[in-house]
Amino acid sequence: MFKDEKLYIPQKNYLKNPQNLPIEEYLLQGEMALLQGDFQGVEFFKKANQLSPDNPDLLYREALILYEYGIQYSCFPAFIVAAKFLKKLVRIQPGFFHAYLFYGHLCVEMCKMTDQYNYFQNAYQYYKKALASAQGATNSELAVLHWDIAVVEM
Repeated sequence: MFKDEKLYIPQKNYLKNPQNLPIEEYLLQGEMALLQGDFQGVEFFKKANQLSPDNPDLLYREALILYEYGIQYSCFPAFIVAAKFLKKLVRIQPGFFHAYLFYGHLCVEMCKMTDQYNYFQNAYQYYKKALASAQGATNSELAVLHWDIAVVEM
């Protein structure tokens, strides 16, 4: 993924529903811990997931936060946890274009960190799934996707 490229961020605001306040609190606490370099912030994500186990927006946001943490701190375990969240997300909501695109980006970063080619192959598979679920994607998103596919096909 390129530095100027933006990832899709769900616009859902959990605070609109007072029942979701504990979920949002756990998510924010986990995010704050990770921003301060404390990988134990993942424990707050687990608590949020216990309250809302099949929430695609929550899983996506958690994966995104962990991805950023993994990049910033060169932390492969963060990528592993992010991949688990994304795997669950695409199982719950197949056809989620942005999740497949993001999963591909994550696999590329995992390959760069470990030099294990199988992650690159996984990226290709997720980019192809993104392409298959691209109805409604913007021209810019499609251009990025086609570029990503071309890069991993080389």
